[in-house]
Parts: sequence; structure tokens; C-alpha cells
Amino acid sequence: MSGDPKQLGPTIRSTVAGMLGLGMSFIERLMKTKVYNEVKGCGKSVVKLTKNFRSHGAILKFPNNRFYSRDLECCGDPKLINFYFDSQHLVAKKFQIVFPVAEKDDREASSLASFNIDEATQVKIFGTPILINASHTADNDIGVIAPYHAQVLKMCTALRAVADSTKVGSVEEFQGQERHVIIISTVRNSREFVKYDLRHTLGFVANPRRFNVAVTRAQSLLYYIVGDPSVQSIDPLWQSFLNYIHRSGG
Repeated sequence: MSGDPKQLGPTIRSTVAGMLGLGMSFIERLMKTKVYNEVKGCGKSVVKLTKNFRSHGAILKFPNNRFYSRDLECCGDPKLINFYFDSQHLVAKKFQIVFPVAEKDDREASSLASFNIDEATQVKIFGTPILINASHTADNDIGVIAPYHAQVLKMCTALRAVADSTKVGSVEEFQGQERHVIIISTVRNSREFVKYDLRHTLGFVANPRRFNVAVTRAQSLLYYIVGDPSVQSIDPLWQSFLNYIHRSGG
């Protein structure tokens, strides 16, 4: 078997199924047994593929420290991962992550569908200058990730006129994929809605696997994670990630 138990597992909507442990993938279940467990047992049946050929070191560093015991090695093609090395879009030179601040979020009155118009608008603004100013960057080199289907639809509409071939999708749609540039819309800017997500295991908050997949899709530039740091930092994982960005000047 091959796989990554630190990324997305089964989607469970049944409380009973969750109580029975069906939210844990088969490979993760095996990894907890003695013969595979590197901590509790010998772990000689596990082979780690530690060479990462996808991401710039600044993008890889946090998930590597947090999820992979710092075992991953940055082995990407320098021409690709350093493509935006001197980009005017970087807040801090040599640090390939940027986190601005958005406004409030909204919810459609007739459903629990969650979206954020301000973030969708910012994604359109942020995505456009890359296409105009950065040479050799096509709209299909850019990926836009959101945790809610309603936000995906809003951003598809916003980008249609300026970047029709840009891939916009949920975290699940992006697992196994990669793009030169990734933009993430976190959507949540209200503590009330974050509490709802925590109860129903939605979004990025309190969901390490979804977080891990989202922040590891970028090859050259994690160009704008749009959200409200004061709300995202409710979750300890996001708080650590925001501290990492802040210390690095992003």
C-alpha cells in the first residue's frame, strides 16, 4: 500500500460510522499497529518517501515540521520552485507565502451554504496581476482553493472574465494536484460560524488533513491566503501557521 495518512481520509457524515472508527482510513489504521508504528514498535515495514519534488522550501517548511517530523527534503527543480524568487507580489523577499486580511463573511439565507463575497473579490484582484505582470504564467498555472462549495461557485463566477482556465475547487478536488501558484480563501471571518464548523468538522479549522492538503499544493508561490487571522487563530494549528508567516514577514 502507498499513501499519506496525514492527508484526506474518508468523508464521514454518519455519527454512528464515526463512532465506529470509519473516519480513519485503512492505511492509517495499519500505521497504528505495532509492526508499522515507528514509535511504539520497530516500524521496519514502513518506507518513507522523503524527497519532495513539488514545493519551494518556504512552502514546505511548516507542514514538514508539523506533520512529517522534518523528514522531507526539498528537491524541486530550482527553475520551477524559484520562479517567483524576485516577484513584486512577495511581501518578504525569498518567502513565498503572503497572508492579507479580508472582511466579514456571509451566508445564503435559504441554506447553510457558506461564502464570502469580499474574499471572492480579493481573489479576483489578486489573481489578475499575476496574469498581466508575470511572464510565462498562464491562468491554468494558478489554482484557487476554498473549503465550501458555495465559495467555489462565487470565485468561479468572479474569475470567469479574467482567468477562465484557472482551476477553482475544494480541498478534496485538489488532493494529488499541484499548481505553480495557489490562492486560498478561508471564508470564515466570524467566530459564530467557526464554532459551527467545529461541531460539524467543516472548513479548515480543526481539520489538520484539509489544512495540510491545501497548503502543500503550491510549487512556486502560496500567493495570498485570504482570511481573518484573529478568527483563524482560534485553531492552534492555524495559530502556529500564522506565527510562522508573521515571523517570516509574510
